[in-house]
Amino acid sequence: APILNYIKLPFRTKQISARLFPESSDPMAIFAAPPSKEVDDAWSKVSRNMIFGLTRQDLLRLGKDPATAVKYSPDWNISNGEERYLGVLDAFHQVHCLNMLRQNLIINYDYYWGKVFGFRPEAFRERHLSHCTSILLQNIMCHADLGVVTHVWREGNPVPWPDFGINRQCRDFGALMDFR
Repeated sequence: APILNYIKLPFRTKQISARLFPESSDPMAIFAAPPSKEVDDAWSKVSRNMIFGLTRQDLLRLGKDPATAVKYSPDWNISNGEERYLGVLDAFHQVHCLNMLRQNLIINYDYYWGKVFGFRPEAFRERHLSHCTSILLQNIMCHADLGVVTHVWREGNPVPWPDFGINRQCRDFGALMDFR
């Protein structure tokens, strides 16, 4: 992962906070709390993109074509004179996607649960959704995917377009499903 050339990223043992009703002293409790400005601020803090400059070699190691990748603008002020390309850590993109799901959970409610609960969710269901969102956030943060989202120019689009086609070394999830 190119980012490891720029920062030391230590591992640490951490227990995932999995309580359905977390203690208010738990620093992760905010991510399982009902919507509020404080909750939105906390999500904003952990989902803000981390943009950094990739070298040509970084880009090639990621399996990306420098001819189509967006070059870093000198105005962004992170280059040491070497040509750089736009990169974003996928861990932050994944947290952003989870936040979008959290904010839009209601869109499928009628189909899946509306008739069951008379279109008014039971308290346990609400806590269960908050718990699941919190668990996923903690796992995304724990594993902190160091894959890099590069960017390309698209015809007719005035801003760089993210290339989410990240090359990854993946566990065989099918083998896990077969094992169970």
